Amino acid sequence: MSSNKSAEQYPYTQMTAINNVEVPHVNHLETEAFYQLLESADYCECLQDDDEEIFGFLVAFKDQNEDYQGFNFQWFQKNAASFLYIDRIIVAPWARSQGIGKRLYEAAASWCRKNDIQNLVCEVNQSPPNPNSHHFHQALGFSALENVQHPEGKTVTMYQWSL
Repeated sequence: MSSNKSAEQYPYTQMTAINNVEVPHVNHLETEAFYQLLESADYCECLQDDDEEIFGFLVAFKDQNEDYQGFNFQWFQKNAASFLYIDRIIVAPWARSQGIGKRLYEAAASWCRKNDIQNLVCEVNQSPPNPNSHHFHQALGFSALENVQHPEGKTVTMYQWSL
């Protein structure tokens, strides 16, 4: 992880709760599964206020990560090079429209540049629809690569931001 923290040093219980508020835009995770996700992540940024309440976080994986096997990640492994895959970026509902998402992405982009990674990649749901996320990613400079249908039926747009 970016800050050399182990998963237990993150407020992963709180992060899990914020994650699960965002279903269906992200998948539901039990606390143990979220902990395991953090343990295998190559990069994680978690923003907290002075009261240690989380208002945003980002979890990501480098293209060569062998521990993470998600469907979208595997698609990018086959179709992109030199990337940091954003598994999830979540901003607490009360902190939206304050530049938190942009701040999280800019921190990840900076980390990529320091580590010679050329692209940030992610997917955004088409079905179920997530138009605000499409607009946000396009405004940041992400380009749509392809729409992909998952085996379980949902459709996502694969995005790439060349750094």
